[in-house]
Amino acid sequence: MGSSVTILRELLEVNETLFRNYVRMDINSFYTLVSKVESYIQRQETNMRQSITPAARVEATLRYLATGCCYTFLQYSTKISKQSLSIIIPETCDAIYEALKDDYMKII
Repeated sequence: MGSSVTILRELLEVNETLFRNYVRMDINSFYTLVSKVESYIQRQETNMRQSITPAARVEATLRYLATGCCYTFLQYSTKISKQSLSIIIPETCDAIYEALKDDYMKII
């Protein structure tokens, strides 16, 4: 039960300002971003384990970018190992760039 399951749901129930403060964007922007990068970061589930959801991947990445904390501290709130975070965060950053580059990175 990482933060994407517990904290985000609680913040959504309490109020949008707390959610915005936690992930540094409003609810609609967060889920729009998740839907845009989902195809890049979605992983297949196996019989051995459940995959980390795209929302959890984006949330961990946004928390990392917003706070600058190390993977060791981030693993406690997200319940994602620091080894997995060291793969997930760069992959998600690349996915965000790929998904948004045509709209926000115009080359003149």
